[in-house]
Amino acid sequence: MARRLCSYEWPGNLRQLEATVERLVRQTVDREVTLNDLPTTLRADVVELGVGTLDLPPYGVDLRLLLTRLEDRLIGQALQRTGGNKNRAAELLGMNRTTLVEKLRRRNVA
Repeated sequence: MARRLCSYEWPGNLRQLEATVERLVRQTVDREVTLNDLPTTLRADVVELGVGTLDLPPYGVDLRLLLTRLEDRLIGQALQRTGGNKNRAAELLGMNRTTLVEKLRRRNVA
């Protein structure tokens, strides 16, 4: 977990780091901080998703379609895992709830 905190680039600089540490301390007063306590952006690297190596086929790929399908799949999994709770699903996906709702609306799912 310390590796995650040290390797993250902290786009909000010291303020973001400070706010994150303060939240972790408040959240885990009576226990040790675990990886699951970290914000979504610090929990998993894309490499850890286990998608394996993606090589560009010789004939090319429809990147827009591929990314849409991947996004749809992950959104579906997040909603399933959270029992349809859009707030928690958005948190799992590292996005704002309004962004998730807009993506669902555009796909006529919301």
